[in-house]
Amino acid sequence: MPNLLFEALASEIDETYAKLGHSLGWRFLTSPKRTLSKETDYIFLTINPAGNKITHADSRESCENGSPYLYERWKNSAPGKSPLQVQIQLLFMELEWEFDSVLSGQLVPFRSPSWNDLPHQKQSLNFGISIWARIIAHVQPKMIVAVGKTQLREPICKMLGSPILSSEELVGWGSISAGLDIFDSCSLVTLPHLSRFQIMGRDKSKEPIRKLIQTARAKGNVSRL
Repeated sequence: MPNLLFEALASEIDETYAKLGHSLGWRFLTSPKRTLSKETDYIFLTINPAGNKITHADSRESCENGSPYLYERWKNSAPGKSPLQVQIQLLFMELEWEFDSVLSGQLVPFRSPSWNDLPHQKQSLNFGISIWARIIAHVQPKMIVAVGKTQLREPICKMLGSPILSSEELVGWGSISAGLDIFDSCSLVTLPHLSRFQIMGRDKSKEPIRKLIQTARAKGNVSRL
């Protein structure tokens, strides 16, 4: 059965990519398109695809043959072995999530060398918010985990509404913290960017991360009762 929402959103991304004059390619989902479903409980989001050239054009709409966090070659690392890939693998292990059953993608689908280098940043961000607001309304996830707290926490919170509870949770890296926001039917965890703060698997961060995830699960479950 066709996934009409997936097809409509992918078409909108392609049209907006051309309209805004982006040139480095785009990527929508980093999970199979079947995860864009009301049967999916969890969403994983990052900021936008990184790079200075078009790559993986055959999987720009969705990743049907395995997660890029497991199987793609990034820069000079072996497949699945770049520092960021390893960090995200460790995060999924801590969450007890499976890559092929979690809806994952980037808030902004357009590639750039860095967030600050993204052309038409404001328009691109607003477009990404419009896409993911529709996705979240459709899926109604129990929990969202996002990497890139500075860029992602505020827009995702706006999509979810008014939180019942918001807090900053230290992650065992000095004053660096994660965001925890509890809503009526969903919990949101926003982590610092894992390419800069490699907290996953770090001894000082193991217990704070474990407690953060446990709290998000517990309070998220309570909010859905």
